[in-house]
Amino acid sequence: MNIKSMHDELESKGWLPDQIKADFGVSDVSQYRTERVLCLMPRSKNQLQDVLNLASLNGLPIYPYSLGNNWAFGGRIPFHSGAMLIDLSGLNAIEDYDEEFGTIRVEPGVSQGQLSDYLLARKSAFFLDVTGSGRETSVLGNTLERGIAYNSLRADSLMAMEVMLPDGSIINTGFSGKSECHVKDSYGFGLGPDLRGLFLQSNYGIVLSVVLKLKKVQTNVLSFQVGVPESKVGALVDVLADLMNEGILTCIPHIGDPLRVRSTMEPILRKLSGVKENDVQYVLKKLKLLDLSVPFWSCLGSIQGPKELVAAKKSILQKKLAPLGSVRFVSEKSVSFMTRFFNWGPFRPIVQFYVATESLRGLVQGRSTSDALHMLTWNPGEFSLRKEVHSEVFERSTYGVIFSVPLTKMNHHCAQNLISLARSFSVENDIILGMTLNALTSSVLEAVISFHFDPVSPRVAEIQSLFIQFNRMLISKGMYPYRMNPDLMKYCWDILPHKQLSSKLKAALDPKNIVSPDHYVK
Repeated sequence: MNIKSMHDELESKGWLPDQIKADFGVSDVSQYRTERVLCLMPRSKNQLQDVLNLASLNGLPIYPYSLGNNWAFGGRIPFHSGAMLIDLSGLNAIEDYDEEFGTIRVEPGVSQGQLSDYLLARKSAFFLDVTGSGRETSVLGNTLERGIAYNSLRADSLMAMEVMLPDGSIINTGFSGKSECHVKDSYGFGLGPDLRGLFLQSNYGIVLSVVLKLKKVQTNVLSFQVGVPESKVGALVDVLADLMNEGILTCIPHIGDPLRVRSTMEPILRKLSGVKENDVQYVLKKLKLLDLSVPFWSCLGSIQGPKELVAAKKSILQKKLAPLGSVRFVSEKSVSFMTRFFNWGPFRPIVQFYVATESLRGLVQGRSTSDALHMLTWNPGEFSLRKEVHSEVFERSTYGVIFSVPLTKMNHHCAQNLISLARSFSVENDIILGMTLNALTSSVLEAVISFHFDPVSPRVAEIQSLFIQFNRMLISKGMYPYRMNPDLMKYCWDILPHKQLSSKLKAALDPKNIVSPDHYVK
């Protein structure tokens, strides 16, 4: 079926012209591209069923996406080269908000910003645990890819799913289809097999909505920051693991290298009105981001809860972290005090830094922002760990970045080994790698390693190839990724567990292999 006949068929079913379009080459910040593809935008479940029926009758594979802002993981690039794109952004309802127990249902087109604003406008006692991926990213899409927020893993908040199977039928997981059940949205297991996991990182159906458990708003929130030289990152990881094991830390601490910290912080500082160049340089120097001969890492986290509990945890954190480096604690109340009384003379640059980073601190409380995305729009130019970054490179609009996200053990040896492998690979291949280590649990450490490059450089294809080589090297050492982009999937298919069982389930649910071919399941 060609585009015109598809257009005519859907138009006869009431589709509007702007819902059927040819997309002349889909691209992503990773600079992967597709050829001309057909893109459909259903605005109801019935229209989505129309798409599935036509696709099945004509043997046309489809690739549904939520908002398409899967930054540096492939965006809306299909995992299968011949698939039609199905834009689900028109399904954007927020429903079934439970003010008593903090659950809420969202459709694919609901963004982090939309849901965050929805809850804030209602002065909700609950908040969405957001990621740093920006206000425009899909809550549902990120959940299906097992995204990582600032206090929890997104998949852990998943209570229920409504799914359209490839034959057009709709199922609800657990008790969520039983309207009379008291715990339909708060007890995810239901009775019998728990089906939620089947639809995470798979292609067994199209998820129409999910019910999420929100986080309770805390009246006392204290952010902390500790800086350590690269040689002590492993020791910091050990301390964080102990603090998480003991229940002192319940957030996901983020430990960023100089490139990641500076590429995020400097643009935020520069956009403040009245900030002078000397102020920016002073702050960067205080954060030890100017002299990169000895890379200096920065760990950010938070403690929340009743006043007495936060005070007790602060005391323990200070005692445990102080031997590794200077520990700073900051609350919105303290920033307000500093802004009022110390925003002058030698204190002004640091006060401006805390004002500038208020949006980033707000992430742990569910205030969605796109400020952390500055690192995606940054062209590093001639940056390396042996050179200083020139300020003007942050103002360029062209960019290229790909994310590698390996998992390893939450201990000193594995953390330092991963850093060493990344540094060696960077130097040997003359490429720029930024890195953040995220403590997912007391035993699991995730790294977000970004390959930065100029998208107009003749090395783009080479860097994309090096990205595959780097990931395969890590896999050979037992450091598996927790998610993959379409390109990586082609070369690392062999590491997926229980491939035969997954394929049997796919054949049973989608015998014509219509929905998202090759997306984690063949």
